[in-house]
Amino acid sequence: MQLRELIEKNKKVVLAILPVVVLASLLLGWHNLHRDDLTGSISRTFFSDDDGKTYFAEDASKGLSFDHDGKPAYRAFVYHSGSRGTYVGLLARPCGDDSPTQNTHRPVTHVPVPTGGAKTIPVAFDIKKPGDAKWVVNSSPDGQAMARAAEEDGAEQVLP
Repeated sequence: MQLRELIEKNKKVVLAILPVVVLASLLLGWHNLHRDDLTGSISRTFFSDDDGKTYFAEDASKGLSFDHDGKPAYRAFVYHSGSRGTYVGLLARPCGDDSPTQNTHRPVTHVPVPTGGAKTIPVAFDIKKPGDAKWVVNSSPDGQAMARAAEEDGAEQVLP
């Protein structure tokens, strides 16, 4: 039986169900357009104050680094893979005066932290692998290669 014949045969049922389906679709679409997934999903993030040996969850509005019990805590990108388990793949910090990669000629733009907080994080920031001494700018070729290598063996990023 073709669709047209089926609709014609069950016209009363179709007319009763159609407004409910249309209303449900409109409500679902409105909900998806007006929700703020990033605000709800990234309220906490990982940091490390011991060069990636350990990590802890903290309020994401703290940005990329903050003072944690007298030690600098840097944003930690934590990954999990079947072969390595859970590990800190990268550390991140703002490009700053203490950064060997700071380029005073490069404008550093900022984006709001997706938690609705007043702090901002820079689009350009320094990253390094735990144990390495050298920090590189995330958008540089070295930084991009380092970020790709952190996700080796199909590792997936872990969120708090």
